Amino acid sequence: METNTKTRIVFVPTPHNPTGALLSADEIMILVREVPSNVLLLWDEAYYEFGRHAGGPETLPLFKLRKGPWFCTRTFSKAYGLAGIRVGYGIASSSDIAGAIRRCRPNYSVNAVALAGAVAALNASEHSENLLAHIARERDRLVSFLEQLGCQPLKSCANFVAVKTPVAADHLAAALERSNIHLMSFHWEGTNGALRITIGDAGATDAVSVALKLALQSC
Repeated sequence: METNTKTRIVFVPTPHNPTGALLSADEIMILVREVPSNVLLLWDEAYYEFGRHAGGPETLPLFKLRKGPWFCTRTFSKAYGLAGIRVGYGIASSSDIAGAIRRCRPNYSVNAVALAGAVAALNASEHSENLLAHIARERDRLVSFLEQLGCQPLKSCANFVAVKTPVAADHLAAALERSNIHLMSFHWEGTNGALRITIGDAGATDAVSVALKLALQSC
């Protein structure tokens, strides 16, 4: 980990977007120990629930071992499906950090409807577990389809799969869009690029697999 006197924040997403990669406990501890104590270590855990379901470590006990400041952000937009009401929360290493974050945010940034939705989501634990299990199953099924098509899916611990493609990824994304399937393509140095595919229901997995096969044949 390289920092200098100008470094103020080290930003770490886990699981990572757009690759879906998850840091292990040992990797987290390297950051906990080695990021200087005068630097804020900011953890983006938007996909926290998916990471835990995939066998990732419980992160808060590891964060608490850090001597320097840290702040962890989580959201109800992903695993709980509440993206439309924009509600989330942060966990801080100290009241000073929490207070500084509070002063930066707009007043009334979360409304009563969003708060009610968040409480309801937290109380629907059985539904959440079923959803996480479904995402894991469809993610594995999509990975199998992608491998059969000659693509290179990355191991993901989130609700999406990143895949390196045998032809230009942006061309594939454009071809799929004509079939009303919207994927994100992104640059991957030394390759044809990659696609990020969000996991949906079984029908969506089938539709993406069929459309991608046809697109690969036409590209």
